[in-house]
Amino acid sequence: MEKKPAFFKVLIGDLSTDLKLPPQFAKGFQRCLVNKLPEDRLILSCDGKSWAVEVVNVAKDKVYFREGWKEFVNDNSLGIGGLIVFEYQGDLKFNLDIFGRQCSRKGVSPDIWEKYLPQKGEKPTIGGGQATSELSQVEEQPTMGGGEEEQPTMGGGEEEQPSMGGGEEEQPSMGGGGQGTSGNSRD
Repeated sequence: MEKKPAFFKVLIGDLSTDLKLPPQFAKGFQRCLVNKLPEDRLILSCDGKSWAVEVVNVAKDKVYFREGWKEFVNDNSLGIGGLIVFEYQGDLKFNLDIFGRQCSRKGVSPDIWEKYLPQKGEKPTIGGGQATSELSQVEEQPTMGGGEEEQPTMGGGEEEQPSMGGGEEEQPSMGGGGQGTSGNSRD
């Protein structure tokens, strides 16, 4: 399924007069406004209700929702700290999801959870009835040290490694045979 153009807006500052669209979204959206007439309004839809809102193309990457925005804000009791997700449907129509300051979708009745509770005698299943752990499906990954595979070393192994200090001190090893010194010993 192809994703639709969308943006979200955290509600801060004065919400009463207009809403500025994010520049990256506005840049693409302006191309949809080429044949728009001044009297054309876009439609904001949420929870089965719709609002006609004026869209104003001010300059490059600057688009605002203006006339009708205040009504939308008031009708949805929007306040600072909320969040709105705008998903463009085409033909100057947006579907919206509104979240309040409590980070939950607005307009959802607390009773909605009753519909998601398991029925009496029914046990909830995980993953569509397949109670398998994701970990049991992961292939074993090689580990650093102790395995049968040859592990890379950080010096002190059989290969000659560059030294950081000009001396002939042994370098610590990262497992795989314990041929170098290990631990935190200092000379």
